[in-house]
Amino acid sequence: MHIVNRIKLIVFLIISLSFNVFSAEENLIVNGNFIDIENNLPRYWIVNRYGVNPEYSLIKGEGPKGNNYVRWGCESFSSEDKLGALLYQIIKVPLKSGLTYKLSFFAKSKTNSILKFAVQRIDVTPWSQIFYNTVNLSNEWKEYNFTFTCLVNTTKFRTTFYSASPGFMDIAQIKLVESEHKIDAKSENTKESNFLRNIKAKEITIAKETFLNKLKEEYKKYTELYQDPDTGLIYCSTVKELIGSQEING
Repeated sequence: MHIVNRIKLIVFLIISLSFNVFSAEENLIVNGNFIDIENNLPRYWIVNRYGVNPEYSLIKGEGPKGNNYVRWGCESFSSEDKLGALLYQIIKVPLKSGLTYKLSFFAKSKTNSILKFAVQRIDVTPWSQIFYNTVNLSNEWKEYNFTFTCLVNTTKFRTTFYSASPGFMDIAQIKLVESEHKIDAKSENTKESNFLRNIKAKEITIAKETFLNKLKEEYKKYTELYQDPDTGLIYCSTVKELIGSQEING
């Protein structure tokens, strides 16, 4: 009797652990394995057919591990095209600030195309990037894994895949899950945080330069102006007279 109870307990623990792992690995992408099909195309996915002679098709059972995969792209770009055909999905699920997520997929390209992809916040106008990256695809299937930390709370987001060069791309088994791997939201190690910091630094630099130019025009009698790095106050170098200040939040 004790052996039976012990076996039941072990089975219960295995089921519980499996359920917890499954919950933690819940895919936020809908139909990322392309098995839900409508009119011979995967449901919940949209393609903007940019480019010359665009293609969008579903290939069944010939992807990694016998899974379905999508092929999309175009032969060339016209003068009006800034990018190739765009494969995307809109997801009405929140992403939470401070949480780390892992985006993974298998991809290849018979034309060795450059694949760009992004997770974009679309519950605000204009939309903004949460995460983006670029990979150079080869003609063999390869699994790609990327981890990023979300810096904002969102109620709706979009996952997009598109080409930065003419050609055709294949993609399969797209997943976006919460990750146990932690990244400091203030870290310089993510492209998104670097991107945001660079934009902010440029805005601050432009603001400072604009302000100094205005002062120089107004106070042409002074030979040089400089800004105290600690206080942000602007001084003229000739008589050390305080002539203005500007608070720049950075």
